Amino acid sequence: MRAVKTPEEVKCLQVSMAGAEAAVAAVREAIKPGVSENELFAVMYHEVIRQGGEFIETRLLSSGQRTNPWFNEASGRKIRPGELVALDTDTIGCYGYFSDFSRTFRCGPGKPTPYQKSLYRMAYDQVQHNIGIVKPGMAFREIAEKAWKIPERFVDQRYTSVMHGVGMHGETPFIAHAMDYATYGRDGIIVPGMVVSVESYIGEKGGREGVKLEDEILITETGTELLSRFPYEDEFLE
Repeated sequence: MRAVKTPEEVKCLQVSMAGAEAAVAAVREAIKPGVSENELFAVMYHEVIRQGGEFIETRLLSSGQRTNPWFNEASGRKIRPGELVALDTDTIGCYGYFSDFSRTFRCGPGKPTPYQKSLYRMAYDQVQHNIGIVKPGMAFREIAEKAWKIPERFVDQRYTSVMHGVGMHGETPFIAHAMDYATYGRDGIIVPGMVVSVESYIGEKGGREGVKLEDEILITETGTELLSRFPYEDEFLE
């Protein structure tokens, strides 16, 4: 029952997402040399509450070398020019519904390095490919097998799932990577009304930085509908 959302729940998820997107826009605007991760997280939390949200479940906002590996929480570290800033919303927003998307930005001035652009492009391609393969009626295992193939040097630090359910929290369904299916994969079928967040983290073990991207989608009768509409960074995709 938690897996499939009613039309009323989808409306709640859309309103929650609008608030989370406003919070991420405020963070993007506040990124500048010398600002700390904690200050940026405070900007995001302030906007979530101002928009009528409830709380942010995690403190996943990191910069520079703290973007690799993923899951470093916000700290007092001050951001320097040219560094990446990555975040995951993980927000219990309006009406108690979860909003879960991720973006990675860059602190100016200047342009991204070729390496930063390559990380971002791979993360972007992973999310777009995995959204593109999803259709109602697919088995979880089929999605895992058709998912974007992670280059070998990024496998060790892959995200924990291809995609996971969203509702009033991170929920079912949970779709593991094919290589992890024997360990913690689950069987099931994607059906209309499910809402999932499609994940990517690209960062080499021992690498200087990493990129976190993620989008939230609704499974429809004919395919998918994007619920998270926050734009990607053109300067990384040129």
